[in-house]
Amino acid sequence: IGQVLSAIFSADGNRILTGGSDGKVCLWDTNRGLLTAQLVAHSAAVRRLAFSPDGGRVLTAGDDGTARVWELSPP
Repeated sequence: IGQVLSAIFSADGNRILTGGSDGKVCLWDTNRGLLTAQLVAHSAAVRRLAFSPDGGRVLTAGDDGTARVWELSPP
């Protein structure tokens, strides 16, 4: 996992999304302290992250000039 450059909590506080210098996005379970998913999201650093209001999707944006929407499994 690369250096963490961005992080955001879900609205319910049960998950954290982090974006790394290696282009990867990690989803963490705050209750168990576990990494639950890792996405190879971008070919450059991930600087912007957002959860949808219902927590079912996330938006990632990277230094590669792309933005992506991801569907998440229920927590």
